[in-house]
Amino acid sequence: MMSLRVLFYPYRVNLINKTEALKFCTMSGVGINYSHRTNTFADSIHLWTISISGEDDIPATTTLYQPCTLTVLQTVDEKGNASVQFIDVLGRTVLTKKQIARTPSSGHSGWLCTYNVFDEMNHIRMVLPPKAVDALNNTTNNWSLTTDPTINNNLCYAYFYDSRGRISMKRIPGKGKMYVVYDVWDRPVFTQDANLRGKNQWLGALYDAQGRPMMGLPWIVSLTLI
Repeated sequence: MMSLRVLFYPYRVNLINKTEALKFCTMSGVGINYSHRTNTFADSIHLWTISISGEDDIPATTTLYQPCTLTVLQTVDEKGNASVQFIDVLGRTVLTKKQIARTPSSGHSGWLCTYNVFDEMNHIRMVLPPKAVDALNNTTNNWSLTTDPTINNNLCYAYFYDSRGRISMKRIPGKGKMYVVYDVWDRPVFTQDANLRGKNQWLGALYDAQGRPMMGLPWIVSLTLI
């Protein structure tokens, strides 16, 4: 005789187990389609490395990720356009791809590709947006940021960190470098963009006793950091 066990909960619960959850990752039909797999050589995902010697470090790539070393999450919208994420074993998204061609290649052609470059401290040090990736993906530059320095200087986002893991410098294409100085409570108290740096000036910020930015105009000071 078959018995039926009924469980009652005083609150709403989600009873979907892991097996059922995986079914949703491969569902298809009208609407959005989700799938996951591991990478292959055909994906041609470049492995970038960068040192932590200074703010002007330039990343380099000499090899591709080996097969089955990245998790690939793909989403296909109602119009059939795919978005793909490549995630390494540390949970870092090293590449995102947005489909722009009707029949894109398995590599970079037909996609808007954005690479994230991490250092050995797991800090994101550089972002290579689609225009930079397109400029690197040819026989002239051959994925080298040193062959044409304008790609690095004019198209890429760069970041550097202090010893406490706080962003001390960020470079935005078309804007130049911006520096940030923090107090002992990790609050930004001085910032300096490219224009202020030419004048040896900093933009200061003040906080009240409760750590809130104070009302009023920012103030510009000239100082030398040691």
